[in-house]
Amino acid sequence: MISLNVKKLIPSGILHPGKRAVIGNGVVIDPHALLEEIRTLEEAGIDVRAQLAISNRAHVIFPFHRMAEKVSENRPDRVAIGTTSRGIGPCYEDKIGRRGIRIADLLNPPVFETLFRYLSEDKQTIAR
Repeated sequence: MISLNVKKLIPSGILHPGKRAVIGNGVVIDPHALLEEIRTLEEAGIDVRAQLAISNRAHVIFPFHRMAEKVSENRPDRVAIGTTSRGIGPCYEDKIGRRGIRIADLLNPPVFETLFRYLSEDKQTIAR
């Protein structure tokens, strides 16, 4: 059996054959972390494709979210809170502000391109 410490995004129920694991719409997903977890599980013989469902309303963490978190954490006028610098906070800020990019948006290239351009320009402005 795989150590339960391996997974941070994929629910542990996936370790039980025939059980469905769902990443819901309230979750922010780092694609690189998700793919790494999927690889680890598949190497252990788990049929991830058959057992995992991901909400198309889950939001996606991008490199500019990590950058925004680092910039915010290092500002001299703020008390550092010791973030993980994984971009989770800024991604949730975008989700709550209704400007985040969802899984569904990735499947619609024109929408994705527009949203991505807007968000990346916004984050670059913050970094200056």
